[in-house]
Amino acid sequence: MTAGKASTIVSIVAMLIYSVLRRLMGLIGIASVARLLSPADLAAYAFVQTTGQTFVGLFRFGALQGLHVALGRREGDATAEGAGTLIGGGILLVCTIATVGGLVMVALAETIARDLFGAPELTTYVTAAAVFFVAQYLSRAAYVGFAGLGRFVEYAWWATAIGITTVPATILGALLFGVMGAVWGFVGTSLAGVPVFVFGLLRALRGAGIRLRWRLTWAHTKEIFRVGLPFYGEGALLIPAVFVAQGAVSRFGGLEDLADLRIVMTLMGVVELVPQSIAGPVISLFAAREGRVAGSGRASAFDHMRWLWTFALVIGAGLAAVWPLAVLVVFGSGYPQAAQVGQLGIAGFLPSLIGTSLMAGILVGGRTLPLLLTGALQGAVMVSLALVLVPSLGLVGFFAAQTAAGTATVVLRLTVLGMQTGGTPLRPWMGPLLAATLILFAALILDMQIDETALQRAVVAAVALPALGLWIAFTAMTGPERVALLARARQLLVRVRVGKGPQA
Repeated sequence: MTAGKASTIVSIVAMLIYSVLRRLMGLIGIASVARLLSPADLAAYAFVQTTGQTFVGLFRFGALQGLHVALGRREGDATAEGAGTLIGGGILLVCTIATVGGLVMVALAETIARDLFGAPELTTYVTAAAVFFVAQYLSRAAYVGFAGLGRFVEYAWWATAIGITTVPATILGALLFGVMGAVWGFVGTSLAGVPVFVFGLLRALRGAGIRLRWRLTWAHTKEIFRVGLPFYGEGALLIPAVFVAQGAVSRFGGLEDLADLRIVMTLMGVVELVPQSIAGPVISLFAAREGRVAGSGRASAFDHMRWLWTFALVIGAGLAAVWPLAVLVVFGSGYPQAAQVGQLGIAGFLPSLIGTSLMAGILVGGRTLPLLLTGALQGAVMVSLALVLVPSLGLVGFFAAQTAAGTATVVLRLTVLGMQTGGTPLRPWMGPLLAATLILFAALILDMQIDETALQRAVVAAVALPALGLWIAFTAMTGPERVALLARARQLLVRVRVGKGPQA
């Protein structure tokens, strides 16, 4: 068990480091593009990324998630012949899906640009988005291979190398050829990264003593999609719902509003940094526990939810305190709407983050059919509210729809996981965290209406952030947890003082 914990910790650290670097490089890239291009051109650049990522979600069919869980359940038996067949067959499957998806995107180019986004000039950008889709899909498939082998460190190494080349290629393309140069600089490096991932994966397979077998058996196909398809079904309606909502932002507010939305989504990536980076290792850990003792993986999701919720609140509140300044410093003064109302995006992302641990618990348990219901409800709430609110409220309406949809999903996932674990899904710490969440939501809405100075924001943040931390510590944490946390803080302080001592 000690070895398992060490392996998981090392994997989480590796993915955290990679995610920090990826977010930093992505932030530098889009901030540079935002200063080099007009808001409309930035919207076109963002449209390529958004469209490609949306179709990755639409065409995944649960194959990637199902393959991840199937490989995770083979922990300790990774050199078996079945693993080689599973990985080889999975590669054939994802390559087929990527090819079909790219062709569908090209065929729907005019429909997407003209009818959905109300901007026919975006038609040529759909082709670039199709290439980006293929690159993203195959890269994510490679990640699943690394994750199934437990080689998160190796994946982080190769992914970081690819990411480092993307930023200068994007900036150079924007300088030389404008928006099309930025688009193809970004898309081209993403596509060039696929053979790099393949090389790294083949090397990892040789190191694990696994020989690929290029055939997809019916047994493995059922194993992949039995878990993956219900998981895909959860997002089958949500993904197009979000895409339609973004199209509504473009149709009713113009490409400038779409650029503001992209800026908000980029900064919100800071909130998602830690949860996304540890998602893979956590799913692998939950799946391994579930494979050893039925129900243990699902039960772990509740405690993981508590720490994830706490993290989301603290980081979300901190980001809200510096939001206008962050938009100004990173993207310049050309996006006042993003600085004024963009922080409402925090309200939409909080439930999304909180629900990821619940999704992981349901996923590794294997009884994933209820995810179809939760996904259908989330998508229906998102698209219906967005089509009603966006025409009159713009980005505020988009964020309101996003928050409502995410909240409904958290409630349903919590209910489902409680039923599957045979107990009540409610925990004593949920009440205090919910109260803190509602206060944060109210503060975000109030802050949008108030035009305060930077000094006033600093004073409020200096009082509110420590108060939030104390509230969580004394209501959502147990006594032993507070003692352990305080002891670690003291150890860190001692190390800092010792490190500065000789210099003094």
